[in-house]
Amino acid sequence: MLDEVASVAELRDGPAAEVVSVRKVLIAEKLDAVGVGHEPPSRRRARSRHRVPSGVNNILSINRAIMPGRISAILVRQSLGLVGKRARFSVADRRKRRELKYGDGPSTEVDVLIDAPIERVWQLVSDINVPARYSTEFLGAEWLDDVPCVGARFRGRNHHSALGEWETTSFVNRYDPLRAFGWVVTDSENPSSSWWFELEQEPEGVRLRQGTRMGPAPSGLTIAITAMPDKEERIIARRLAEYEINMRATVGGIKQLAEAQQ
Repeated sequence: MLDEVASVAELRDGPAAEVVSVRKVLIAEKLDAVGVGHEPPSRRRARSRHRVPSGVNNILSINRAIMPGRISAILVRQSLGLVGKRARFSVADRRKRRELKYGDGPSTEVDVLIDAPIERVWQLVSDINVPARYSTEFLGAEWLDDVPCVGARFRGRNHHSALGEWETTSFVNRYDPLRAFGWVVTDSENPSSSWWFELEQEPEGVRLRQGTRMGPAPSGLTIAITAMPDKEERIIARRLAEYEINMRATVGGIKQLAEAQQ
């Protein structure tokens, strides 16, 4: 069997004990399903090398070498009640679609339910500096035009351990109070990426979604893809995972702020 590891990064709220418990239950179920009972010592020693270390609380690994069959990391994330259930690129997606390309506009989206007035949520969403409180990459921004509206510009500052620091100019392409706020990066007609917040009133509260889409214009990511075209899918997957971690932290932070100020 292939020794592939499917990882769900940033299990932010679950204690390590819960992560290890879920993993043990899944392992037991899969081993029972394939009739694995009494294993030789060599197999047990090999399996022990893949155990989750004590204290790990930010990653869940499903090792197919000891868990035959395909298990989607998205399903595990859902079982733990994490936001980000609407992710459009997952381990399962990568198995089904082997030829994901930058030109396809890969995207991901996370969501959270907020128990607060929609007006308060919109106030936080439309503040371009709120995400900087929670993102490990976005450092902050400043408006280049006086009035936030479609077509207005702002300059953003970013940092990444592998890429250094850089600035971008973004153009607002969606500004619908209480419903949507979105922007595109670098060029309003041919952006290198698109980002958005969407709000929807539900009976239990406000559903807040944040999403992003790569391309179609080149970006810093295309430099790596050009240098290693055979690893394009892996490069895209890792970058989407980084986006999702920061977006999950952002919508979670907005939820805390909105619910705390009622």
